[in-house]
Amino acid sequence: MVNLSAPKLEDDLDLNLDERPVGFAHRAVLHIVGANSVQYSTFEDYFISLSTSCKKQGISLLLAYPDLPANGGYSRDFKRAGGKSYILPGSETVSFRSGQEIWRMLRALRPQAVHAHFGRIAYISVIFARLLGIPRIFLTKHERIASTETARHKAGYKFIASRADKVFCVSDLVRRDLKSLGISEDKLEILPLGVQAKKFITGAQEKRGLSRELGLSNTETLVLSVAHLRPGKGLETLLEAIPSVLELHRNTTFLLAGEGILRDELRAQVERLKIDHKVRFLGTRQDIARIVSGSDVFISTSFSEGGGSSILEAMAAAKPVISTPVGLAESLITDRENGFFAPIADISGTVRVLADVLNAKDRWAKVGSMARRTVETSMSLDKSTQDLADVYAQSILPLDEKNG
Repeated sequence: MVNLSAPKLEDDLDLNLDERPVGFAHRAVLHIVGANSVQYSTFEDYFISLSTSCKKQGISLLLAYPDLPANGGYSRDFKRAGGKSYILPGSETVSFRSGQEIWRMLRALRPQAVHAHFGRIAYISVIFARLLGIPRIFLTKHERIASTETARHKAGYKFIASRADKVFCVSDLVRRDLKSLGISEDKLEILPLGVQAKKFITGAQEKRGLSRELGLSNTETLVLSVAHLRPGKGLETLLEAIPSVLELHRNTTFLLAGEGILRDELRAQVERLKIDHKVRFLGTRQDIARIVSGSDVFISTSFSEGGGSSILEAMAAAKPVISTPVGLAESLITDRENGFFAPIADISGTVRVLADVLNAKDRWAKVGSMARRTVETSMSLDKSTQDLADVYAQSILPLDEKNG
């Protein structure tokens, strides 16, 4: 059963599917997200904004997400925005139990639309939604299709996409990847990510607070990377570059925020390179805005990105951003004006760019200011969620038409 009244949940999440509001299931969209989506630092902002946008359209937003320790408490704000949250206990990985939970939830709520995100949990969500005759099914693809993905993975993407009414892609690169699999172009729609720049406040206080938490001097330069610790993020390249950077800039500490399957390998690499005193693994954080705001420099060394929400957040925080030219960074950053490009999978090139940026502290404020202005004008979170709510409104039938 879906656990909607576990003692650890806030009172506003103590929901009973058998006592849902009359008509609640008619004009509603149920978002089902997996563990990876929950770990994105923009998760809270995104769904609060989307719920607000849906409410304006007369649509209820329902959110089902894994019961992970890192979730944090944001349910009250989500409810105030008009949404309802349901927790899927133990669904960090897809299992028979999580399948039962999703089946029961879909049968009980009967939303007019289901929106899932590419991943394991999306397969059962889409199949069950079709079996139950739910009128509309939407999917979102955040990441590009990696060159290492097998034919089986690609066949799976095509399978669930063929059963969706529309597939949202966070960038044109993602759209092109899916189109190359033979997915109908009519189903594919670009829906860029967004960020709430006002959430990111940068100043001496944020830096002092983060340095104090880490037990570091306030004079230490903090270089932050936020990423899932998995292949393709280029974190091995970053770590290999650090010893050479430290020879030039000894008062520098590197922060890695995120979790993933490469955690142990990356820790072993840090020990082998003898830089464990200068690298901190922060794990999954729910206070990413504070971590980004308190850092001095942001770096992303990904080989490939569909979007790049962490880049948006760092730019919103007015940080000097170093990134490989992939995903959103490729279109948002003008090298050495509002950010800096580093070559992909190039250790010496990464050392060179990092050293140049650390040598140019007098330019950080200007570059950061231009970065923030870029995302404020072109990557608004509220616009992104309003665009999605508009699609929902065009797809979901009015109550009288549906029930007539």
